[in-house]
Amino acid sequence: MIKVVAFDLDGTLIDFSIKEFIKAYLKSLYKYLCNHSELAIDEKTFGYGLLQSMEDILKIDNGSSAYDKFYQALENYFPFDKDLMKRLVSEYYQTDFNSLKDLVVGNPNLKKVIEYLKEKNIKMIIATNPLFPHEGILARMQWGDINYNDFLFVTFGEDFHYIKPDLNYYHEILERLKIQPEEMLMIGNDVEEDMCASMLGCQTYLVTDCLLSRHGNEKNVVNKGTSQELYDYIRRIFK
Repeated sequence: MIKVVAFDLDGTLIDFSIKEFIKAYLKSLYKYLCNHSELAIDEKTFGYGLLQSMEDILKIDNGSSAYDKFYQALENYFPFDKDLMKRLVSEYYQTDFNSLKDLVVGNPNLKKVIEYLKEKNIKMIIATNPLFPHEGILARMQWGDINYNDFLFVTFGEDFHYIKPDLNYYHEILERLKIQPEEMLMIGNDVEEDMCASMLGCQTYLVTDCLLSRHGNEKNVVNKGTSQELYDYIRRIFK
């Protein structure tokens, strides 16, 4: 029996073009840091360092939070004052980050799913890749009109130690929930990062509205469909 439903955030609960958003995000953050610090690198080097550091988190296993691992990795790409960088990034999320909100919209079918699960008293979490600190995740939730209080917890970068598709990420969620893998349903749009939860025995559903599939493996996913079809699926399994 499913006890907890886990939702991915980007491309699932909220819709946007990931490439467009990342491009705008890197440009906006770089501009903010240049205006508030002596960041002595060009925009291309900055963007490359950030994106590579997000991938490098997967190679670091030292007990640090995912967010701290990101900064450890970033030091390999250009010099910076870590304490100053963390403070400025936190301030950025509370100020200039909001300039990107028009790139994000909430998915009305997912809102219907959440409301239905609330009516059925089914517990929910947001299992977003913890690459961002809480300010950046909460802002995107707000843009998508997603109520933080509807969920047991959100996987913030400061609180979790692994990122998708590392299966330790899902192990950590299951341990925090104190449930067995088969008692969680993972809903997401990314074949590699979300559907890999099935390797632990979790139930999964692939939302195809903003599908991410790097290797064309979506054909191997048993439960999949549009967000409207997800709503119908949820109504069937939680009658």
